[in-house]
Parts: sequence; structure tokens; C-alpha cells
Amino acid sequence: NHALYHEFFRNYVDDNVAGKKVLIVPGGLALVELKRQIDAGLVPGYTDFFGSIFADEEHLTVPGQYLISLVFYSCLYRQTPENRVTYAGTNLTAQQALILQSIAWNIASSYPLSGISQ
Repeated sequence: NHALYHEFFRNYVDDNVAGKKVLIVPGGLALVELKRQIDAGLVPGYTDFFGSIFADEEHLTVPGQYLISLVFYSCLYRQTPENRVTYAGTNLTAQQALILQSIAWNIASSYPLSGISQ
């Protein structure tokens, strides 16, 4: 629902305000994909999405913040963060960091309103 709201608002702004088109950073969609992968057992060391990625009902832990920053990186630089962005200070392993980098790129690059494919 959140993504639909952002898309609706983007369309409203684009239709009513002159200038560059508004782009969307699909961070929420990346979190959904991370949850899917954790639930499927594809992220070593993670079994509880909410307990690992959320500090409380709305604030992200460091690994969650890292994922969102990777989505922003992908959208701003229009390139994959895989093996380009450090994971120092995240307490992630190299394998976990690469999985998050891959999720960020796959979601951002396939989301049509991110501006990457334009």
C-alpha cells in the first residue's frame, strides 16, 4: 500500500508541476524482498526478519539501514553496489553484505519509477 501511495503522489506531482519527473527510491520493496529471502532461508545467519531488521516498530537496525542506503546508492549512481560499497561497521559478513547489495540492485534496477532504466 505504501508503494501505491508514493506512486499516486508521484503521478499527481508530475501531472501538476512543471519540471523533471519525480523518481521513487523503492526502499520498502527491497525490505519486502529481504523478508522473502530470509523466510526462504536464503540469508545465512538470519531467521527472524523483524527481529533482525527492525529495532522497534518503525526504526531499522544497522543491517536494515545498510539495505536502504544501498537502494539509494543504486538509484543515485545508477549502478550496482555489489562489491563497490563497504559494509564496515554493519556487523554483516561479506556474504550477507553481498546478498543485501544484490537485493538493492535487483529491486532498484527493475523498478520502473527509480529512473535507472531510463
